[in-house]
Amino acid sequence: MNVLSNLRRIHSVTRAFVIQGLKFASLQVFLAAGVVAVALLGFTERATAQSQEMLRYGTPDPAPPISTPAPLVEKKLPTLAQMDPTALGELERLLVTELEEAANLQPRLKGQGRRFQIKARFDVARDVLVVDFGKSYVPVGERYITVQLEENLHDLDAIVDDLIRGVIGNFRGVDQLFDGKPLHYYLPDPVQALLKKEKTTLIVKPNAVPVTSVMLNAGHGWYLHPTLEWTSQRDVEAGSGILEDTTTPLHVLELSNWMTERGATILSRPRSTSSATHAPSGKQWWWVGSRAYVQDLLPNNSQIWNSLPTYSYLDNDLRTRPL
Repeated sequence: MNVLSNLRRIHSVTRAFVIQGLKFASLQVFLAAGVVAVALLGFTERATAQSQEMLRYGTPDPAPPISTPAPLVEKKLPTLAQMDPTALGELERLLVTELEEAANLQPRLKGQGRRFQIKARFDVARDVLVVDFGKSYVPVGERYITVQLEENLHDLDAIVDDLIRGVIGNFRGVDQLFDGKPLHYYLPDPVQALLKKEKTTLIVKPNAVPVTSVMLNAGHGWYLHPTLEWTSQRDVEAGSGILEDTTTPLHVLELSNWMTERGATILSRPRSTSSATHAPSGKQWWWVGSRAYVQDLLPNNSQIWNSLPTYSYLDNDLRTRPL
């Protein structure tokens, strides 16, 4: 179930109510938001064209910056510090209502509570919204942060972002807590305890001697879904037509070229750069995720590409990259 889709009507009504109730939501603020929307539309169109160009012909040379005319109206949105405390308090209550309704519609994960009681407050000093989902939101019996838990939290984070962007000018995001503690307090990553990395410094001078090795990770990619068979990890973005699964490898390729010019030795990429066909999915290899590539590359090292045999293919795909 896509929680965001189910709440679009609620969002539109809530957004209108919130903006009307804000002290600084004057006509000038609305005009500024319109200018921002126009600018973002132009950026999206350019990003779409560049993405399609990259998919057809590979990674192009960096394009010169495109000059755009200055906006006719340039008004800044109010900051958190400028907001009326009463209006902020009302906005906090509305956000809690939205988040609780969305969270309680999500399918329950292993050991989660029956209903969630969420708290939210603006931290004006840090320009963030602190959201405490409570300890009951943390799955019980899991050893790791699973893909589904991460996706559920991402959906809730997106609800906040959708409501606040265009209303508060300096909003920096959501600080997620669970009974006052970060998620890693309950679900620590055991990989970090095993990794004892030596500190290295990347030389960024153009003609530097290579002194360090790096792994460049292109995220996402096609994976084996239990019911959908081979499919992408992300959906095509509505409006832009961008698919992260096929754009991240192209960005990694360009980044790799820039880094090698500046002295880095590229040690590995956990996704293929080959245009040959990956037989199980029917896609080109560079479209396919990390697990399939590393499994083909190191078939006898299942502790890397299948480190959690009882977990999903996608969970193991995510873990393949750091391992």
